[in-house]
Amino acid sequence: MPALEYAITRPYPWRWTTVAVGFAAGVVLVGLSIFNFAAVGYNRQSSYRDVFESNADVEWKNKLNTGYTQSRSVDCDPTSLVLGGIYRTNNAIFALNTESLRDPTTSAPLGSANYSGDALDSCRVNRIYMMAEFATHDVKWHAQVACKAPQLFVNFTVESIVTLRAGVTNGIVNTDTLGTIDNEQNRPEAIATSVLYALGLDVLAGLFFRAPPIQSTTTTTNSFASSLWAEWDPLAADGSLPIVLSGIAAPDGTYHLGPGSGALSDLLPPSRRALQNYAIALRDAILVDVGSTVYTGPGRADNNILTNITALQTRIQTSDLLSTYMSATNGSANGLKFTIPVAPFLLSHTTDFRLPIAARKLGDDANAARLVQRYLCHSMVLKPPATLVVDVIVATISMFMVAWGIAQIGLMYFAKEHTTNGNYCACPTCDSYAHGLVPRAHKDDATPGEKDFQPAEYA
Repeated sequence: MPALEYAITRPYPWRWTTVAVGFAAGVVLVGLSIFNFAAVGYNRQSSYRDVFESNADVEWKNKLNTGYTQSRSVDCDPTSLVLGGIYRTNNAIFALNTESLRDPTTSAPLGSANYSGDALDSCRVNRIYMMAEFATHDVKWHAQVACKAPQLFVNFTVESIVTLRAGVTNGIVNTDTLGTIDNEQNRPEAIATSVLYALGLDVLAGLFFRAPPIQSTTTTTNSFASSLWAEWDPLAADGSLPIVLSGIAAPDGTYHLGPGSGALSDLLPPSRRALQNYAIALRDAILVDVGSTVYTGPGRADNNILTNITALQTRIQTSDLLSTYMSATNGSANGLKFTIPVAPFLLSHTTDFRLPIAARKLGDDANAARLVQRYLCHSMVLKPPATLVVDVIVATISMFMVAWGIAQIGLMYFAKEHTTNGNYCACPTCDSYAHGLVPRAHKDDATPGEKDFQPAEYA
């Protein structure tokens, strides 16, 4: 960069020029410091969280508020749900086995799907299945559950949380939800477990009192059933949860299928009633787990037996259980001791069972049922003080020096173009090499006595 070829000898046009320039430079430094604090004052930090958060980008002006920036800059990555994966909701009652995943818009099947903490309000129980083995005195229950959210359409297979098997201690094994640590007896999983346990004892005592007879195709005499199964339709319009298919099998391989409960016609009345009561309780416990017991107003009453005592009193029937066609069975769950039939005891001791479970009201998004996941989240965290000061100073000085250099070049160009006292001549006849202040004189204008001078030429 060429230097000025003359000394500045004239005074400043204003006596406060130095002070003004210094003050302006200070203002610029402060402004650059504030800008750089927002630009380089934060680190990006990643961590795993249990709650999905997705906030909009923090504006530049808000970065000066460190508390706001650190709390509102969280952005989480969605997790991936896969076929065959087992998940739980925050109510922690059932294990949800992923049976199928579909696109919520096109219903196209998917191998995996992103999940970002959507509430599972729009869930329904499509089918309930029961299989009983008389040889092992084992009853297995499972259900098909469909949940649809704006970004999720999934079908789950749900196994019963209790093990209905004769010979097992207390008839049912589920110690995880029956403890007393941190008052777990009042949690939804413990309450639902104790209700299913109580009604499951009635199933064991009634179903295995006597195996129903079945006509054999290989012998002329009747034999007794080795297994039976049934399917319930929870989506029936009248809400009665009817049996839509039933079957019974003999040890020699003979089996009979029938619509409705026809194949179970030879079951004793206590057995049929115990199975129906348990199917109702299983369906309602699943809906509590997936959060679909929202009371929506006068148009739709809450008929869940775990959240509404009136529904419990009307839907759980006990008349057929008050007979002697049941095996003597005792048990205990959640601090209560039972003797069959247990359903009448349940209806008369709802407080001891810690019923009802508080149903989530419409708009109560904080208590919505969601799949429990760990999300990788990113947030902005203020740098340590020493690092913060050094980074801001370095960035500010660097920017200031660059700006100062650019300003110098601009001012020098301005001075050389527009000054009237500087070493520059605007006359087109100036010596372009020497930049003389006075134009060269022509020969005709020579003064008297001036010698003509001709520059020497060199060979």
